[in-house]
Amino acid sequence: MEKFFPAEQKESINSSLQRMNIPHFGFRGLRKVPALVWSICAAALVIVVALPLIILKNPRQAEFGDRIKGVSAENNSIELSVYIKEKSSGEGVKLTNQANVHEGNTVQLAYQVSGGASAEKYGVIFSIDGRSSVTMHFPYAAWQSTLLVSGKPVPLDEAYTLDDAPNYEIFFFVTGEKPLDIDKVMDTAKQLALRIEKNPDSAESYGIAAFNKNELAVFTLIKE
Repeated sequence: MEKFFPAEQKESINSSLQRMNIPHFGFRGLRKVPALVWSICAAALVIVVALPLIILKNPRQAEFGDRIKGVSAENNSIELSVYIKEKSSGEGVKLTNQANVHEGNTVQLAYQVSGGASAEKYGVIFSIDGRSSVTMHFPYAAWQSTLLVSGKPVPLDEAYTLDDAPNYEIFFFVTGEKPLDIDKVMDTAKQLALRIEKNPDSAESYGIAAFNKNELAVFTLIKE
């Protein structure tokens, strides 16, 4: 290694080290320094690589992720079902969305809200028919509470016989975490009925836009 450092350069470097009170090993000793440096660098590299792995395995982060998933699941927590009464047996048969029905058919509505009594929800159920008429199904009167029963299917107390309104009968189930203002809900429903009249296929998207601060379930029957 001597041939890479002229004598005058060695003297200059040694003098600088002495002025800074830094011990030096001579130019022959420099061959041992890289081994020490590489050992320190290698140890530092292990720490840098291992630290993110330790952070990623932090159990508190896993718990946070579980809580987020739990909230998401609860947001999709309501269901509206429609049953039709068979004339022969008098029993109710559950209909699918977009099912065909006729004037004079009697239907029974049922709702379901997930959760228990500690997680109260409030709701209003109404329908819009092919003449843009709006009918409130729950609660049964404007002065009654909008509090819902949670944790099980709840059939409404009153069945509903379809009249001769053409084309469709669309049911809307609007829910919220606080008591709903029935008058406001029904006023919005009347405006919604006018929009649906021009484009009934978009009833659900119109409903979501109209009640954008609430959770909504929509069920459509096609009138023949």
